[in-house]
Amino acid sequence: MQLSSSITFNNYIRPICLASSSSQFHSSTPCWATGWGRLGNDQPLVAYNILQEVQIPIVGPKKCSCDYSKILESLINKNMICAGQQNKGICNGDSGGPLQCKQGSVWVQAGITSFGVPCALAGFPEVYARVSAFQSWITNGVSGANDSHSFSLTTCSVLLTSCFALSDCGVAPLNTRIVGGVNASAGSWPWQVSIRYNGAHICGGTLISDQWVLTAAHCIITSTLSDWTLYFGIVTQSGPNPNQVTRSVSQTLVNSNYNNPLFNNDIALMKLSSSITFNNYIRPICLASSSSQFHSSTHCWATGWGRLGSDQPLVAYNILQGVQIPIVGPNQCRSDYSLIKNVNMTDQMICAGQPNKGTCQGDSGGPLQCKQGSVWVQAGITSFGVPCALAGFPEVYARVCQFQSWIANQLSGTNIGFVTFTSSGSNQDDSYVCSSTNTVTAATTTTNQMQTLTKSSATDPKVSFTLILAICVFIAQN
Repeated sequence: MQLSSSITFNNYIRPICLASSSSQFHSSTPCWATGWGRLGNDQPLVAYNILQEVQIPIVGPKKCSCDYSKILESLINKNMICAGQQNKGICNGDSGGPLQCKQGSVWVQAGITSFGVPCALAGFPEVYARVSAFQSWITNGVSGANDSHSFSLTTCSVLLTSCFALSDCGVAPLNTRIVGGVNASAGSWPWQVSIRYNGAHICGGTLISDQWVLTAAHCIITSTLSDWTLYFGIVTQSGPNPNQVTRSVSQTLVNSNYNNPLFNNDIALMKLSSSITFNNYIRPICLASSSSQFHSSTHCWATGWGRLGSDQPLVAYNILQGVQIPIVGPNQCRSDYSLIKNVNMTDQMICAGQPNKGTCQGDSGGPLQCKQGSVWVQAGITSFGVPCALAGFPEVYARVCQFQSWIANQLSGTNIGFVTFTSSGSNQDDSYVCSSTNTVTAATTTTNQMQTLTKSSATDPKVSFTLILAICVFIAQN
C-alpha cells in the first residue's frame, strides 16, 4: 500500500527491517507478534482497544506441516512460516500485522500474519507469509523506493537507524575482534578519518554523514580550505590502502564558544567537497543523543594514528590503533584535574582512560566510541590530556551528547544518526569522594601551542600537559 504522501520518522513512527532471502529462522527462535486482534475465541469479533504484544516461538516447517496435515495435506509451503504456542498467538483482527524477531538491537520482520485455527489452539501454530521469500517481489514492486538496504539482514541486524535512512550509522561489519592497544584491520573502524594539513596527518575525525566529518575545534588551525585533505577507508598512513578515498574540504564550522573556558566546547565540523559513497570500509558512526548516559567504568574504545607514548617521536603512527578504555566519571575526573589550575572540567567534557591505555598526540579529533547492542555510538571527541595515559589523569574528550542541538542546527536538513546510549547498572561515580589537595600551575599560552604545567612543589615531578595535537610540521612552523 503506497501512502498518499511521505511520512516523517520519529521515536514513535519508524520502519521495520525486512528479512532478506538468505535469512534463517530456526525452530524455537523467540519472536513477537503484535496487533489489535481479539484476545480469544470467547471475545467479541471486534478490534481490541489497546495494541497487544505476545512473545511466541518459531515452529519449524516440518512440525507445522505435520500439525496442519490434520486439516489439509500439503497446506504449508515454503512461502509460509509458523509460530505460536498454546494460549499464545494471534487472532481475528491481527491479520497483516508483523511477526518480528530481534537480532542484536534491531527488529527484523519474519512474517505477515495470515491464517490459523483461532485462537492459539494447542497443536495449531499460527501461519504467516514468510517475508524472506518475497524479497524479489517487494523489490520489483517498489522499484526506486529507498528500501534496498532494508533487506540486508547483515546490515539491519546490527543497525539502529538504517531502516529510517539515518545514513546506516554505527555499522562495522568487518569489526570482528576488538582488544586494546592493537593494530586495526581494514574496515574495523569505517568512520575513522585521517585529517591532513598540507599533506601531513594532523588529527583524526569521524564520518557522520555522506558529506560531513566531526572533529575537534583545536584541529582547525587554518581557514584556508585548500590546505586540508580528508582520507577515508585507510589503515596505514604510508599505504598502500586499496579502500582509500580522499576528499578536499569545502567548509569548516568551529563552535563559537570553543575555549570558553579553556579547552571547553572543543568541537568542529568539516564539509566534504563532494558526497562519499558508503561501503564496508567507509561508513558513518552514530552520535550519542542528548539523553545518553555513560556510567563510570563503561567500556569504550579510542582510535587514531597518534604516537604510542610520551617517549615516542612526535609524528603520526603508521598503523591505525584501537584501545579499550573505561569511562571515568565526572566527579573522579574533576578531582583528578583539580591538581591543574586553569583547567576546569565542564559538562561539555567526558573522560576516559587508565594507566598506559589512552590517547596521545595525533589522536586529536578522533572518536571515543562505545558499543550498544551491535551499534557503535560516539561518546566523545579526543580533546586534551596529560600525555600519554599517565596514571591519575584520564584523557578528556568533548562530550558529543551535549552538542546534539549545535550539530543539528549547523547541519539542518542533513540526516545524522543520533542514538541514545544508556549504561547498565548503577553509576559508581555518584559515590566518588575526591581526596586530592595538591595543585599544579598552568602556563598561559596560545590555543594551538603546547601547554606546559609544572607542580608548584620543587620536589614533585614535572607534569607535561599538551593538547593532543601531533604535527611536527605545525610545531616546526611555530
